[in-house]
Amino acid sequence: MFLNRAHQASRYYGTLLKDIESQIFKEGHFPIAYYLSSYILFKLESFFRRRMIANKYRPFKYHLLGIFRILVAGIDMPQMTSNKFEKYCELIRNVLWDENNCYAELVGSCNMLDKILGGDFERDKAKDSSIFSKATDYVEAKSGIFRIEFHGYWCDQNKSGVPLKSGLFCVYECTYDEQEKTVSLNKLLYIGEADNARDRIASHERYSHWRKHVRSGNTLCFSFGSVASLNRKRCKAAMIYKHKPPENTEYKDFFPFDRTKVNLFGTIVLLAETFAINQT
Repeated sequence: MFLNRAHQASRYYGTLLKDIESQIFKEGHFPIAYYLSSYILFKLESFFRRRMIANKYRPFKYHLLGIFRILVAGIDMPQMTSNKFEKYCELIRNVLWDENNCYAELVGSCNMLDKILGGDFERDKAKDSSIFSKATDYVEAKSGIFRIEFHGYWCDQNKSGVPLKSGLFCVYECTYDEQEKTVSLNKLLYIGEADNARDRIASHERYSHWRKHVRSGNTLCFSFGSVASLNRKRCKAAMIYKHKPPENTEYKDFFPFDRTKVNLFGTIVLLAETFAINQT
């Protein structure tokens, strides 16, 4: 429920325990976390027995626990040893202790699982490690709050290091210090999105336009932030509307999505750390 390892629950318990024993029952952990994990499983099994939740969800019951958690308490789970974590758990406890509310949230968890699986409830799908990450994508889209961690920077000659992943990429004009092996960012030029960021940058039709901004002795460099395909365009639009890079044309003066809040962290020089955009 709290370790996001539901896809491994079908393994032999001895093997699973060996993998996670260093992460559970640690000093400083609040007992409420273990109580909630047991109690919600008890409630879910009760709904299965009473046929209030369809039996097709049974192989995915551990996935439902994680989805239930983020629907009720949110994606941003505090460290399990922090005082904030106890407050986080209390949000879940309050729902579990209300039979009707608990059932409604579990039904909502089932509905989200339906969207993720697309109707394919084969037992082997329960081993899919992407189920939880897809659930967080749906919750983010519903809440309108997105957390993006940027990595970088990759100079133009090293852009093959940009991940082969879905997400946003930023293009900068920068000064590279050969001796120190560091970059100093001078100007944000462009914000893009792609299913495969590395390949998109390598074949981008505006590459020659980016190069026109590079002064003698300087170079282009890139950063990357992972964002699921479901939310890429919305996050890209918010980033462009906020930062207005010169080589972007779309979304600089209008934002067609619902209110969106973006929290950035990682390598975010020249980017706003937190901002919110209303639909225009």
